[in-house]
Amino acid sequence: MSTNVTPKLRVAICGGGIGGLTLACALSREKDVTVDVYERAANFNTEIGAGMSIRHRNMPFLSALGLAEDIAAINGLPNETTGVVFSLYKANKAELKVISEVRPGAGVSAFVHRAKFHNILFRRVPQHVGMHCNKRLVSYLDSGGTDSPVRLNFADGTTATCDVLVGADGVKSAVRAAMYANLAGDTQDARKAEKLREAIPPRFSGAFVWRAIIPREKLTQIPADSSVWTSGKNYTGGGKALVTFPISQGHSLNVALQTFDYSLEDTSQPQPWVSEAQGEDLVPFLDGWADEPRKIVAGMSGLEVKKWVLNVVRPLDDWSIGRVTLLGDAAHGMVPFQGAGAGQAIEDATVLSALLTDRRVTCTNVQKALRVYCDVRLPIAMDIYNASHRSGQLMGDSSMSLEEIAAEYIKVGQGAWRRGSPEDDVQQALELFEKALAA
Repeated sequence: MSTNVTPKLRVAICGGGIGGLTLACALSREKDVTVDVYERAANFNTEIGAGMSIRHRNMPFLSALGLAEDIAAINGLPNETTGVVFSLYKANKAELKVISEVRPGAGVSAFVHRAKFHNILFRRVPQHVGMHCNKRLVSYLDSGGTDSPVRLNFADGTTATCDVLVGADGVKSAVRAAMYANLAGDTQDARKAEKLREAIPPRFSGAFVWRAIIPREKLTQIPADSSVWTSGKNYTGGGKALVTFPISQGHSLNVALQTFDYSLEDTSQPQPWVSEAQGEDLVPFLDGWADEPRKIVAGMSGLEVKKWVLNVVRPLDDWSIGRVTLLGDAAHGMVPFQGAGAGQAIEDATVLSALLTDRRVTCTNVQKALRVYCDVRLPIAMDIYNASHRSGQLMGDSSMSLEEIAAEYIKVGQGAWRRGSPEDDVQQALELFEKALAA
C-alpha cells in the first residue's frame, strides 16, 4: 500500500475475521500507522457461523468506529428492551423451569448475524488499508533488531515486511504456530520445547454443536408474541443444550443445539471440523423435553445445518514475542458458552489499537507496547475462557439440581464480568506503557 505520510509504524494483520478487521478499522484512523490485512482465503467473505452477541461493554468502542447505526439495523433485540434479554432454563422435562434471567443493561446489547456484522466491518475498512487475499502465512522472521523489519513468508512464494505482526488468524493460527515453533526451537530444555509445541494445535473442547438460522415464517408453531422473538434463551438438561436468540430485527432465529462428551476433552478430532447435517435428524435429540425447545428444533428440518466440532486453544503463557503478537481466537480460542469469543477479540483490538496509536510508540519501543498489551489482556481473557468452560460443564452436567445449577451459573457469571470496562483496561495499559518507557 502507499501513503503520502511517512508512517511511524507498519502493521501487518494476518486474518481478516472479526478481530482482524476491527483492529484494522481502529488503526486506520491514524495517518502515521499503515495497515495491511492478509487473508488466507480467496476473498474476505469468509466469516462462517451463525449468530453472535455484542455486549454493552463493547459498544463504546464500536460506536467510536462509527458502527452503532449499522449494528442497530441488524440487531435481533427490540430497540426498547425492558424485559428479560436472556433466560436459562432446565428444559429436559415437560415443564420449563427458569434457572436464571438477565435484564437489560446487565450484559447483551445486540444479537446479530455473524456474517452480516463481519460485512459491516469490511465495508468500514478505508481504501488506504491494504487488503490481500490468498495469503497463507507459512513463517515469519523477526530478527529483534529495530533496524530490520519483520519478514513474512507466504505459501505462494511472496514475502512482505512490517514493524508489527498481529496474528488474528483464528484457532488454527499460522502466526501462533510459527511463534511457538520458534520458541521451541530456541530452548535447550526438551520438556519445555514439547510443552511449547503442544500449544500450537487446537484441541477438542468436549462439545459438538449443530447451527442453523431459522426464518421466522418457518416457526409458525411459536406464537408471534412469544419471548423467543425478543430475547435469548438457553434450554439445558440431560447433557444437552439448545441456545436461541433473534437476529435481523427478529426476522430470523439463531439456533445452536449442543451435546457434550467431556471424556474426549483435550483430544485431537479428525477434520473436517465443520460438516453438513440434516435438521430432521436432530428432532429425536430432544425427546421428552419441554414443548418450546422441541418446536424450535423441529423448525430446523429441511434447512442448511452445520455440525461443528468445537475446538479451543490451550491457555497460553504469552501472546507477545518480540514484535509479534496474537489477537482473538489465535490467542484465546474458547467455547461459546459465555457468548464472549467475538467480544474478547474486540476487547483485544480496543487495547492494542490504543497502544499502537499512542503518540509515544515508535519502532524502537513497540515491543514494550506489545508486552503491555499481553500483560493487560491475557489474564482478563483467561477469566472469560475459564468461565465459558465452566458454563459448558454446567450445561452438560445432568447430576446437579436446579438450585445448584442456578447458584453456580450466577457465581461463574459474576466472577467473569464484575470487572472494569475496556476503557479502564486501555487506561491501565497506557499507564503501564508510560512506566515501561521510564524504566
